Amino acid sequence: MLNDVQRRKSDKLDREDVFITENSADFPADSPVAVLTTQINVEREKISEYAAEKESGYGDRRQAQEIYDTRRDELVDLLDLFQLAADIVDDDIEGTAAKFKNRYPRTDQILIARATSFYNDSEPIKRELAAEGATAEKRARLLAARDEFQQAAGAHDAGEERHAEATGGLNESFGKAMELSSRRDKRVRMKYRDNPAKLAAWKVASHLERAPKRKPETTTPTA
Repeated sequence: MLNDVQRRKSDKLDREDVFITENSADFPADSPVAVLTTQINVEREKISEYAAEKESGYGDRRQAQEIYDTRRDELVDLLDLFQLAADIVDDDIEGTAAKFKNRYPRTDQILIARATSFYNDSEPIKRELAAEGATAEKRARLLAARDEFQQAAGAHDAGEERHAEATGGLNESFGKAMELSSRRDKRVRMKYRDNPAKLAAWKVASHLERAPKRKPETTTPTA
């Protein structure tokens, strides 16, 4: 899974590889150009592996995101339910509302911690809360939803970490490959400085295409 810039760089490296292969007789195995080509191919292999990893992980990452969002929404809804029930109970038992605040920030760890504290703090007044909608079933579900969300958050974070590692590796390998390609370019041009035909062919092969320009938006004049 390459972006547009990476695809154009990859195409450039492909064309250069074809040229070097077709003219391998001019570059013995121990020559600087051959050595640089080997190093470039190592990075190109890494690029293929990182790209495949991103591609294969896309579906799993999207599914993990959907599960994470669903679990998070349910947990937030349950915490809000207990907060509202506690606000009502506070009319008769002062200080109850202060223990059940689902305020921001609502990071993953804070939501998990609040679910635990809400469950524990609800024990002494579970009957009063149940009378206002935070039933025993909801209380049990709060604990289960906490565990399910924690698991979903872990899977989500792991997927994001794998994606970040693949993206970082892809960028790093492209950077190395392009730096090596620049070094090889100078040596190839030196090799063919007196061979206009080969030099012209190399310039075509090593040319990095620019991103296509966007067409300016046109507006239709109003009558």
